[in-house]
Amino acid sequence: MRIKLLTSIAGPHFSHKPGDVVVWPDPAEAVRLCEAGHAIPIPEPMQTATKLPPLETADLVSPELLAKIRAELAEEVKAELETTFNARVAEEVARQLEEGTGEDDDADAEGDSKESKPDAKGKPDAKSDSKESKPDAKGKGKGK
Repeated sequence: MRIKLLTSIAGPHFSHKPGDVVVWPDPAEAVRLCEAGHAIPIPEPMQTATKLPPLETADLVSPELLAKIRAELAEEVKAELETTFNARVAEEVARQLEEGTGEDDDADAEGDSKESKPDAKGKPDAKSDSKESKPDAKGKGKGK
């Protein structure tokens, strides 16, 4: 029995001071020491469980089930992303229509605004040909 001694005690093969926690070999004598006020009983330490190895996913779920769960989750995420994307595109189109900028943005996206557009007489727009040298009023090229 485990006891904590409140007084010193000695014998032919032992010597203990106050505060020592010892395993007393004779339980009946340990009880008598406690009743006399020379010791107090100490509960036996609980045995600790041995540490278990960590579980692997393969131990819990079969590979086939895991693949099925991953595929279902991927489909759900894909559907959610498509729904969110479509909603955002619809909001952006509605906003552009309200502002009246929807057609200009579409032309920029298709690359139409970079091509030269003819004016009312069928000639290319002068702004789009700014890289080419144009003659001035005297017939000479600019910047050359």
